[in-house]
Amino acid sequence: MMNLAFFQLYTMTEDSNINFNNIFNNSHNLTSLQPVLNNMGPLQPVTLEGMVAHFSKAIEPMFIRLTNEVTSLRHEINVLRNEVKELKKEKSLVELLMPESPFKNIDEFMDFEKKLQEDKKFLNMFGKELLTVAKTPNFTKNCWRKLLVDELAQKMCWKGTEEKKSVRSLSSAKAIRNAAISIGLSEDEYIKSTKSFFQFAKNRQESKQKYTPKTKNKN
Repeated sequence: MMNLAFFQLYTMTEDSNINFNNIFNNSHNLTSLQPVLNNMGPLQPVTLEGMVAHFSKAIEPMFIRLTNEVTSLRHEINVLRNEVKELKKEKSLVELLMPESPFKNIDEFMDFEKKLQEDKKFLNMFGKELLTVAKTPNFTKNCWRKLLVDELAQKMCWKGTEEKKSVRSLSSAKAIRNAAISIGLSEDEYIKSTKSFFQFAKNRQESKQKYTPKTKNKN
């Protein structure tokens, strides 16, 4: 450790220049540094302001780098905040699209279908929502279950007949198809699942009625 005399000389002002050779030679506590200092040759007088300038120059690049990194991080944080705000806005809009419960009335479903046909933004948002509410396996069937009860699904089929409405060309069907393909299902898998959903809607409805507990009459 440096002694008191060395420390006082070290902190002198510019008016009293320091000869570091004399300081080190007179300091008994720094004898281990003498060989190194001898190899360095004679030292030039150094002032406190000169030392400050030297250190400032040495650490300036570090501060510039840190400042740039902080600026970059702040920019990234602002970008992420804006993205989160947009996602929240989209989520609030998406939650308004799907019915709280599946459609039971054909007219209400067709009103929903008409809006999908006329409003591309509504259609796109509906497609995004399908990815959040329907789960695999049976993704396609789960999508249809979110839209239609079995009683209404009985009145529809894939190609359509005189008694049943075709679902193949519906905008809701196209949205479900696109969502299914986006998660890796094939066109054939989508068609097969859709046909099956409508084909067996009557059987599902009958099974539900059969196994639904009947309310006992109270005397």
